[in-house]
Amino acid sequence: MNNDKNSKSKALKLLEGAYNLRTPADNISYYKNFSDYYEEVFAIALNYNYPKGIANEFLKNYNNKGLICDIGCGTGLVAQELKSLNNDFIIDGFDISPEMLKVAKEKKIYNNLYEIDLTKPIYNVPNNYSGIISAGVFTHGHLGPEVIKKLLSICSEGAILTIGINAVHYENKKFEDIINNLENREEIKKIKKVKVPIYADSNYLDKKINNMAVVCTFIKN
Repeated sequence: MNNDKNSKSKALKLLEGAYNLRTPADNISYYKNFSDYYEEVFAIALNYNYPKGIANEFLKNYNNKGLICDIGCGTGLVAQELKSLNNDFIIDGFDISPEMLKVAKEKKIYNNLYEIDLTKPIYNVPNNYSGIISAGVFTHGHLGPEVIKKLLSICSEGAILTIGINAVHYENKKFEDIINNLENREEIKKIKKVKVPIYADSNYLDKKINNMAVVCTFIKN
């Protein structure tokens, strides 16, 4: 029992640290320090069921073929969920942390992995993705809504994008305004917006409002 409490305490401290990140360099340094035990101490200790929620929402709408890209793939938790549902999926992954990508590579679930800082222009990656998935990277201290436009630039027409956004971050950074503007300019067509829990073990979160994500699914026109 004490070990269980210690694990949750450590996981909550890591979560707080993630929410306090400010720059790409902060992210690289932070995830370097715990990439090897991210899943054990963080994902398992807090019952991180966000990847499953994203994968399920994506598959409710995706019937395309071709490459899928996992944005902010980390150690590969979302791709694992997708592959468990359909092992034929071909998935690339983007992440800013080389250490997290190293863990993901060892799982042998990705077609290609790219070390990408999405605050900068995107170079030397495919531009014909038929699907985009993301869980966890659109949150405090990470990416803002302006990145969605960049993601559209690497998608084929008709691509399905399922983007999970921390609910507080969604409101604070006005994601809805950006998404509505893209729809008004006919760059996307919205399909669905739902809220899903990020952690099953929400009792251990001081700010339970941070346990919810807004999951937006839309089509690139």
